[in-house]
Amino acid sequence: MTGASLLKSRSFFEESFNSLTGVPSVAVAISGGSDSMALLRLVLDWASQLSVPPVVYALTVEHGLRSSSALEAQRVRTWCEGLGVAHHILPWPGAKPQTGIQAKARVARYDLLADWCKAHDVPVIVTGHTANDQAETVAMRKLRSHTAASLAAIWPEMKWKQVRVLRPLLDVTRRDLRAYLQSVGQEWIDDPSNEDQRFERVRIRLALKSEDVPLLVADASQARLQVLHDRSQVLAWVTNHGRIDDFGCVWLPRQPFQAAEAALRQEIMRYGIFTAGDGEPLSTLSLVDISAWSLKHMTGRRTLGGALVMLRRDHILVAREAGRIPGVWQDMAKSGEMLWDGRFMVKAPSGSQVGPARLGKGMVAERGPKNLPFAVFFALPLVKLSDGRKILLPVAAESGVSATFCERLLA
Repeated sequence: MTGASLLKSRSFFEESFNSLTGVPSVAVAISGGSDSMALLRLVLDWASQLSVPPVVYALTVEHGLRSSSALEAQRVRTWCEGLGVAHHILPWPGAKPQTGIQAKARVARYDLLADWCKAHDVPVIVTGHTANDQAETVAMRKLRSHTAASLAAIWPEMKWKQVRVLRPLLDVTRRDLRAYLQSVGQEWIDDPSNEDQRFERVRIRLALKSEDVPLLVADASQARLQVLHDRSQVLAWVTNHGRIDDFGCVWLPRQPFQAAEAALRQEIMRYGIFTAGDGEPLSTLSLVDISAWSLKHMTGRRTLGGALVMLRRDHILVAREAGRIPGVWQDMAKSGEMLWDGRFMVKAPSGSQVGPARLGKGMVAERGPKNLPFAVFFALPLVKLSDGRKILLPVAAESGVSATFCERLLA
């Protein structure tokens, strides 16, 4: 790794950590790949320069998707012990998905990392996403959409289950990180799945040229600026005119919505659907279409992005589309907290299960405000306690069982 590149990586790393002075501990998500091994080294270097350094933990999610994953996790443990870092292996239990493996593994990985951090009072996770990861994500997004919200791709910071997640190496290439590791004599593991062309990301990776990477990273940076600008306008409008209720519904008053400029209307609709729906990127064409539909009709229902958009006389109500939530029970985490459906922070005793209300026959009869349709309640979290009792949240609650709506964050 060249001196200039190393300086650049450390400078960017320190800039990312300006707000973390005084944090008691930091967790490094480490798979054993070159990206995460370099990240761990850089974190230790950064911490060693502080007068009161944080405790650094290394966390490896053992996904069990490959026969070698357990041995690899132990190898990472050996490296971490050599660096004087406490290392913890977090197994991903249960049956593994047969489709959408990478996306589902990502969710499971962040869930395991965040649950461990919350259980051990660690406020920050850092991950080793690189400029190459960013470029690959932008290239994949461009095949489907050209909206700023989509092309912003991987954000430098987000929250997962209320734990901060930082990605301080998004401007650093994988090549530079590997050169850095070679310069300090650090080994790493090459994941064979990174060569498996069944995965779209691998195909994109192989197709990209080195000169494409900084251009795509710049596209992501520009898109993030546009998203932040649009979001500030939308949040100002929602603060002045709309609201989000405890059930995760977004209320958009029709008169001020219709009076807004067309571009702002589309961004307001994007915000409402992103917040109440599945959080996936939306195309501009779909937003133009549903915004125009909302102006032409007084009543009606449409679905988009995992959300149900309902036209009423005085307002537009955007809620979760219940049918898009997997109809399965999920085991409550040992910590007693779960971010369910990306929208509700559910608290319940370990041993409980959480699923959509449509799994509980008759439970929706216990609905709350009369101005909400039944469809809203079918998409709420239902807790099934170990004794078989069911509690529809947040309509009802009892000691130790509750649900709080959490607005989706860009990630």
